[in-house]
Amino acid sequence: MKTRSLAIAITGIMLMLFSVPAGALEDRVVAVVNSDIITLSELNEAFIPMLKRINADSRSKGNKKILHEAKRALLERLIQELLIGQEASRLNISVKETEVESLIEERLSERNMDKKGLLKALEKENIAYETYTDNVKKEIMRMKLLRREIRSKIAVSDEDIGEYYRAHRDLYEGKEAVRIQQILTMLPRECSREMKEQLRQRAGKVLEHLKSGDRFDLVAREYSQGPAAKEGGDLGFIEKGMILPELEKVAFSLSVGEVSGIIESPVGFHIIKVADKRGAGTKPLEEVREEIIAEIGNKRMEGEFMEWLDELAEKSYIEIRL
Repeated sequence: MKTRSLAIAITGIMLMLFSVPAGALEDRVVAVVNSDIITLSELNEAFIPMLKRINADSRSKGNKKILHEAKRALLERLIQELLIGQEASRLNISVKETEVESLIEERLSERNMDKKGLLKALEKENIAYETYTDNVKKEIMRMKLLRREIRSKIAVSDEDIGEYYRAHRDLYEGKEAVRIQQILTMLPRECSREMKEQLRQRAGKVLEHLKSGDRFDLVAREYSQGPAAKEGGDLGFIEKGMILPELEKVAFSLSVGEVSGIIESPVGFHIIKVADKRGAGTKPLEEVREEIIAEIGNKRMEGEFMEWLDELAEKSYIEIRL
């Protein structure tokens, strides 16, 4: 059964579903996918989070057309998920629980979130944790199928890479950055005027050491109270917007090798040295080559995967019924 005819069949079902009052229907099979089925209760349960999001928007709340289209799309997705699961089973592709846990932990780390925060977010969306982990498992299964069935068919030529690079040059513009070393004399949270002046004088003496020819990294190791003091105060390359405004203004105005005077900020008194500069400009093609290959490959894989899924649907027995 082709995807287009499948969509038409689903449309008919949705119109019938919305024309019958809630509670009037007993649970029944709404789709048969080879040897598996999708019931009305499963469809309605899966639709709850989507329904909540639709109703949260006053512009779409109660809109039958939007509800109809959303539920139709959901049923199509559930059918696709069954097809993917069946094909994975046929190819003996499985997903271990450790793989699911690993991907969840990786995503929590990226979002700076713990499991407690995840559970709160899921509760807010009315999604059970078991449903969330099941969706992650399906996602991994899909990725494994992509690698096995599609990736080997994807080829990215030099012409493809060059064309993409020219069309998306704005994505590869490097940002202006400076590499700085810092010596920081920190201010305590509660600091009297007298103490602040004493710390300023201390920073002044440190600056005298530098003016007399002492090496910046050695002075930083001895006197700095800031990060990377043990590394000579080297903070690495820093782009605009990443450091305190008081430091940024000075850092981007200095020449390479130049040392600042005393810079006051809410944190304390800083002395910085510009160790290197990296100008704004477009990154060379060779530097972003692998990134472009991955980007083109992923887009093509998605297209190839949908074609593969359509072919799989054509070879399968799919029946929509009430």
